[in-house]
Amino acid sequence: MSKKEVPVVVLLGPTGSGKSTFVKNVTREHVEIGAAGSAKPCTKECKTYTLSVGGDKCTIIDTPGFGDSPPDNIRALTEIARTLQSIRPHELTGAVYFHRITDGRLTGTLRMILEIFKKICGDGFFPRVAFVTTMWDIVGPVALSRYNNVNLELQERHFKLAEGVPNIFKCSNNEASCLAVLKYFTGPGRKPPLKQLLLLQELRPGVVSGGAVKKTSAGKEILRKAGGGGGGGCVIL
Repeated sequence: MSKKEVPVVVLLGPTGSGKSTFVKNVTREHVEIGAAGSAKPCTKECKTYTLSVGGDKCTIIDTPGFGDSPPDNIRALTEIARTLQSIRPHELTGAVYFHRITDGRLTGTLRMILEIFKKICGDGFFPRVAFVTTMWDIVGPVALSRYNNVNLELQERHFKLAEGVPNIFKCSNNEASCLAVLKYFTGPGRKPPLKQLLLLQELRPGVVSGGAVKKTSAGKEILRKAGGGGGGGCVIL
């Protein structure tokens, strides 16, 4: 990556998992935040922000969240694909997946959304993936040990994608914990992935539509779950 090129990191995950709060913390800009626990997405279009991370510039892309509605998920995936196609492949440096620690184990819809994320990235991009567990600021001292166990289980059972992955971060509602995530993707020695996102590999350049997106691995994952029902959202340890 040349000095003039700015690394781009895309933020992905379920609706309400803390992506927009993360953006607000690192950019200090006004960002609309949805109500806690709401299943209604606050971010409906991808939004791009460029900021300084330890003296290095970084661009982040906030994206619509995924939920239990296949049509909404296809629309979100189409919007994400359209935005990412406008970025030069070698500049897309990483992807961050968000999960509320208070949601506990991954079951039902949350497990499905993680599978969608994996299909968006593809194996070749896994080394440039990081996971963020959020809402640590609302976890009281009595429940802290329990949620630390949840975090460990997520790391060992669900977020282990490849050698050296996961890179898992705990984020509270503050700037420092959020910037620590972006520092993983910036600075000397950080290289772009060997392969671009699988989602982009599977789409023809400049051709993004709901129909085309449905034929990608991520789109097929959404449709595969459409008739099976998500079943439940989470189980707390």
